[in-house]
Amino acid sequence: MVAKWGWGFGYTDEAPLRKPVEIVASMAAVAPIEAPVKLEGRFKAIVVCWILGFGTLVSWNSMLTIGDYYYKLFPDYHPSRVLTLVYQPFAIGTMVILAYNESKIDTRKRNITGYILFFLCTLALIVIDLATSGKGGIGNYIAICVFVAGFGVAEAHVQGGMVGDLAFMKPEFIQSFLAGLAASGALTSGLRLITKAAFDKSSNGLRKGTMLFLAISTFFEFLCIFLYSFVFGKLPIVKYYRMNAAREGSKTVASDLAAAGIQTEAADNDTKLPDRLSSKQLLFKNIDYAMDLYPLVLISVYNVWDLIARYIPLIEFLKMESRKGLMIAILSRFLFIPAFYFTAKYGDQGWMIMLISFLGLTNGYFTVCVMTVAPKGCTGPEANALGNLLVVFLLGGIFMGVALDWLWIIVLTIWISKIKYLWSGSSKRKTNLHCCKDHIFMELERPTSIVELKGLTIVDLSQNNLIGVLPSRIGVSLKKLVSMFHRIIPMFSSQMGFVMQVASQVLAFIKTVSMGQYSIYTSIANCLNLERLEL
Repeated sequence: MVAKWGWGFGYTDEAPLRKPVEIVASMAAVAPIEAPVKLEGRFKAIVVCWILGFGTLVSWNSMLTIGDYYYKLFPDYHPSRVLTLVYQPFAIGTMVILAYNESKIDTRKRNITGYILFFLCTLALIVIDLATSGKGGIGNYIAICVFVAGFGVAEAHVQGGMVGDLAFMKPEFIQSFLAGLAASGALTSGLRLITKAAFDKSSNGLRKGTMLFLAISTFFEFLCIFLYSFVFGKLPIVKYYRMNAAREGSKTVASDLAAAGIQTEAADNDTKLPDRLSSKQLLFKNIDYAMDLYPLVLISVYNVWDLIARYIPLIEFLKMESRKGLMIAILSRFLFIPAFYFTAKYGDQGWMIMLISFLGLTNGYFTVCVMTVAPKGCTGPEANALGNLLVVFLLGGIFMGVALDWLWIIVLTIWISKIKYLWSGSSKRKTNLHCCKDHIFMELERPTSIVELKGLTIVDLSQNNLIGVLPSRIGVSLKKLVSMFHRIIPMFSSQMGFVMQVASQVLAFIKTVSMGQYSIYTSIANCLNLERLEL
C-alpha cells in the first residue's frame, strides 16, 4: 500500500503504516538524511522566523527610541545609560545560566516564556504610565528599571532559544531570524519618527506618541506568542527538522513535537544514540567564532545597513563559508578603531556616515555568516548548544561596550571633582564653572599660563580666558598640546565654549572605542547637573 505522512513528505512502502512513536524509536540508529526538495512550508517558515526575530528586540529597541520621553520625565537619572546598564547584566547573566543547562531545558517552554515576558513587560510600561498620568518620580523610575530587567531576562530566553532551535534547520531560517533582529532597530527608529511627527503639535504630544509606539510593540509581542505557539511548530518543514534532531538524541524538541501532534518515546535499550560534544568542547572547537565582539551602534544608518547586510549571504557566491577567511575578516574590523579616530579628527560628517554604514554592513554580514556556518557538521543537540554559546558571547561583547561607556563617565566625574578641589584650594582668583548645552568650561578673571597642578595640565586659551583641563599622563607633551590648540582654536567662533571641543580631539580615540550614545562633554555636563557653579 502507499503510506503518506502527515508531516509533508511521502514514500511508498508495502509494509503496514506504523505509529509515529515507533518511527521515532527506530530512527535513533539511522543517520540524518537530507530534507526532501518539495518539503512544504519553507517560505512560511522564513516569514515567521523574520517576525519572531523582529519581536525579540522590538521591546528593547522601543525603550531606546523613546529615550526623549523618559529624559523629560526623569531628567536627573540618566535613563538611557541606566536602563542599558540594568538590561545588559540580566540578559547576559540569564543567557549564561540557560546556555549551561540548555540540554535540560525545553526549548518550546523557554521561547514561549520569553515572548510572554516581553509582552507583559511592554504592556506594564503602558499601564504604569497611564496609572501615574505620565508623572516622574523615583518610584516610577525604579518600576521601569524592573521591567527593563525583565526585557533582559526575556531576550536571554528567546534569542538563545531561537538561535539554538534554528541552528539544526535550514540556514535560511536563522538568516531570516537575524534579519528580523536588525529590522527591529531600523523599523522602530522610523516608526518612532512617524509617531512623534504625528503628535508633535497636539497637546501632550510626546506622551501620546510614546504610548502609541509602545502599544504597537505590545501587539507584535502578542503576535510572536501566537505564531510560535500555534503556527511555527506545525509547519511540515519544521516538524521534519525537529524529528531529525530527535533522531540524533535531542531532548529539547520533545514538547515541540508533542504540540505538533507527534509523540516521542525513548529508543530501545540496545539502540546507540550518537554522542554529542559537551558545551566546553563546542566552545573550544568554535572559539574563533565565539570570541568575536560585535559593537552596538545606536544610530539609524547603522541599523539600516545592518539589516541590508543580513540578506547578502542569500546570494550564494557572496556568502563566505571559510572558517579562516571569516576569522581574518572579522579580526580586520579592529581597523575601524584608527579609522574612526582619524575620521573624527580630520574628516567631515559625510565620511563618518560612510564609515558607520560600512561598520553596520560588515556587522550584519558576518553575523549571518558565522551563525549559519558554525553549526554545519554538528548534530542536532550540538547545534542547539553551539547556538546558545554564540549568543552568550554576542551579548558579552555588547555588555563590554556598555561597561566601557560608563567607565569614562566615572573617570570624567572624578576629573571634575579634582578640578573643583584644586582650583578652590590653590587659586585665589575668582573662578566660575559654566555648563551650556554641549560644552563645559572654566572662566578666570585674567589669562593663565600653562601650569601643572597635581597631575592635571591647565592650558590657557588666552583671548577668551578659557582653560582646558586634561590629565598630564595622556601621552601628549605640553609642547604638542600648545601646538594642537593653536591649530584648532581658529576653527571655532568666540561664542562657543570650545574647550571641550579641543579636549574631544585628544579623547577622540576613547570616544570611538566606547561608541557612547552621547559625547564626552555632554556626559560631563550631565554629571555636574548645574548651569553655573562658583568654586
